[in-house]
Amino acid sequence: MRLWRNDQELTLSVQLVPYGDSEKLLLSRDITHWERMETTRRDFVANVSHELRTPLTVLGGFLETLSDMQKPDPDMLRRSLQLMR
Repeated sequence: MRLWRNDQELTLSVQLVPYGDSEKLLLSRDITHWERMETTRRDFVANVSHELRTPLTVLGGFLETLSDMQKPDPDMLRRSLQLMR
């Protein structure tokens, strides 16, 4: 559940827990800080994954090209290795 307080968004966890024969307990917690931390963690992991995937894709392309060649040209092999490094 999202609420606003002083122009700031809050995220609340609300639970209705039955107990006894006909009673219910309403629990609420402010989980705003936890939600923000989780969003930050998720964004960080997504950014790191993207930043790692890009150079790995380039390396994979070089390696695939070189492995498909029957007789690699020594100069091309040397240039490719320098670029991969």
